[in-house]
Amino acid sequence: MLSPLRFCVPFAAILLLTFFGVAIARAQADIPTPEEIVSRLLPDEKAEGIFKSWKGIGVERSEKADNKDIPSFTLYVTFEFNSSELTTDGELLLSQAGLALVDRKLNKYTFFLGGHTDAVGGDAYNVELSQRRAERVRNYLIDHFNIKANRLIARGYGESRLLISDDPEADANRRVEIKNIGPEDKP
Repeated sequence: MLSPLRFCVPFAAILLLTFFGVAIARAQADIPTPEEIVSRLLPDEKAEGIFKSWKGIGVERSEKADNKDIPSFTLYVTFEFNSSELTTDGELLLSQAGLALVDRKLNKYTFFLGGHTDAVGGDAYNVELSQRRAERVRNYLIDHFNIKANRLIARGYGESRLLISDDPEADANRRVEIKNIGPEDKP
């Protein structure tokens, strides 16, 4: 006779593996691929207005030289509370973004890294923390993907540009935005 324990242990292991496999696949589905990031960071003459977030990417418009209105696609790289340490999701997104930024289609562009905090803490501290976050992203991209330093401009804004102004202490406010700001200026 088969013991119920002999049947339950493998069945429970299969259930756990299935659950974690689905959870991992679902988390990865929320992180855009490098190809998806490239397609959204490339200027698109047809893009208009402001769009909602898609897989961690927000879409905005920005004025450029030559009187061309080129869209700027924004990646929201997130951080731990009161820290310049990347969250797991932030690191995954930044790894995908790094692969996109070294793509031949994007290697002529300059990117702005805007650091932000939530509204917890004083103004001066938050500006300094947001600058550290922007520099953390810049250094990560330079160190891991060998991106030229002059293609990455880092600046901290503190809490002055909250992503979720209705909830100033929301986790999503702790972020670095990566924006395509146009072709690289060559000396």
